[in-house]
Amino acid sequence: MDHIQKNHMFHKPGKSVFFSKNPSDVWEMVQLTLSRPTVKRPHRSNMHRSVYQKNFATQVGSHGKSGASCYIITVIYDDRRKQVVTAFPTEKLKSKIYI
Repeated sequence: MDHIQKNHMFHKPGKSVFFSKNPSDVWEMVQLTLSRPTVKRPHRSNMHRSVYQKNFATQVGSHGKSGASCYIITVIYDDRRKQVVTAFPTEKLKSKIYI
């Protein structure tokens, strides 16, 4: 959660940012993404990680480069260590592997 708070809860150039500044709210959305993803796929460069994405009905953040509205949360999960690596708002689903 430290990485998420440091990089995606308060504006940093080029980084997508969550609208909520409450760590509990963001963590709840991360847990919801892990438990009921729209998409789950292998990480493209690390075989020990998985990528989870979930569509939300309301805007969860804004894209760091384009400023676009984000309704999707992406979570990178380390399968070996059983922990979240990072999570951030994004504007597009990256895969057609649906759960």
